[in-house]
Amino acid sequence: QRRTSVSAESIDVDAYPDAPPPVYPKTPEQIEQIKSITRKLFIFRDLAEEQEKAVLGAMQERFVKKGEILIHQGDFGDAFYVVQSGLLHVFIKGHPEGKYPRTVVHPQLGTKVAECAPGSYVGELALLYGHPRAASVLAITDSHLWSLDRMTFRTIVLKLAHRRRMMYEGFLGGVELLSSLDAQQKSKIADALNREIYEVGTKVVVEGDPGQDKFFLIEEGEAIVTQQGQEIGQLGKGDYFGELSLLHEKPRAASVIAKTKLVVAALDAAAFRRLLGPLKDIMEKKAGEYSSVYQH
Repeated sequence: QRRTSVSAESIDVDAYPDAPPPVYPKTPEQIEQIKSITRKLFIFRDLAEEQEKAVLGAMQERFVKKGEILIHQGDFGDAFYVVQSGLLHVFIKGHPEGKYPRTVVHPQLGTKVAECAPGSYVGELALLYGHPRAASVLAITDSHLWSLDRMTFRTIVLKLAHRRRMMYEGFLGGVELLSSLDAQQKSKIADALNREIYEVGTKVVVEGDPGQDKFFLIEEGEAIVTQQGQEIGQLGKGDYFGELSLLHEKPRAASVIAKTKLVVAALDAAAFRRLLGPLKDIMEKKAGEYSSVYQH
């Protein structure tokens, strides 16, 4: 699954590299509510966990009064809004009247085409493009919103993606399996990796599971490998697992359990086959060397 491409203004990802993104206070309940709404949007769906956390933190509280126009059709769009409470209506000038029963027409804003109730969102395309607004949005009641402007969104997404790529490229340079790949191939792998964190005692893969979904590289921590409840080996930084079930399309032959807090870089099955195909012979040879010991 490819990450969302963000276009428009250029952003210097090296400018103020240590400047943290803004963080506005929210209750855990509010964060979960916003997250449940934003995950419906393709713009947010493929964000890495670190990017999503930063974006949610940067969303700013905004209150609008009944009768206030939040968005004017034709204005330059630069913010996205999530509705926590209240009600807003969306109007378009020149929209065909009478198309729907009981059409509402505002004297200045045009025909009502939609409603924004709690749990909805509006203005999402402003996060990608600096185009004029296609509609007006009017507060029908006092409303509580969360807003995010485009430059903050783009800066967070691009700077974290850049930092993440640099980190993974450095990490991949130390993985023996990948030593035969060139810089461009490693860069493509870095872009496709997703960081996952497992607490002590958590099973990352389970013996007998179908297991044809992910390949894992260990960034930090240690793991133990078990078969039928017996420990048969240990894994550490730079080690990898999960390749055999992907190569052979067979269930997991062993379990891998976090011995310490475990940070892994995961590659999904499609990316594994696309990007690590050239290494299939190396992985098969390596698998033969350790026989069935780590056939997970």
